[in-house]
Amino acid sequence: MERNAGAMVLEALWRMDLNPGDHVVEIGFGPGVALEALASVVTTGHVTGIDPSALMQRRAAARNDAAILEGRMTLVEGVAGLLPFDDASFDAALAIDTLHFWPDPLAGVLEVRRVLRPGACFLCAFTPPSGATRAGIFDLFKLAGLTDILPAESSAGFTLAGRKPD
Repeated sequence: MERNAGAMVLEALWRMDLNPGDHVVEIGFGPGVALEALASVVTTGHVTGIDPSALMQRRAAARNDAAILEGRMTLVEGVAGLLPFDDASFDAALAIDTLHFWPDPLAGVLEVRRVLRPGACFLCAFTPPSGATRAGIFDLFKLAGLTDILPAESSAGFTLAGRKPD
């Protein structure tokens, strides 16, 4: 993912329309490429990442050590289907090339919805050849109760964004 991440991360950040004071979570952060980009936009808020891999925890921590030391970023070991965060904790959530690997994608999206504040955005991004389909993710978002579901395609891949209802 790291080799192809640049263009998709930029696409995702543009689509998410983040503010400097937002609290954002990335689910399945891998080596921390998107976390680094999120921290460059979310300068007075907080970026949280969750990933099940100890190796990815170490790589992301090394890449983002300044933001972590400044207290602007937290990395947590865990899985999408059991997010260790309070209800309505985040202004936005991001998953790049990970949702289709979650053991129970619906449980994961329901958990993301739970931790989002009303009106907050969950954006899933996929770079080819991820194997994910727009229709499948769209249906998953609908089942989880997300609204305003917007697909978009670019040379980097495709994204799908949905909102937690107000």
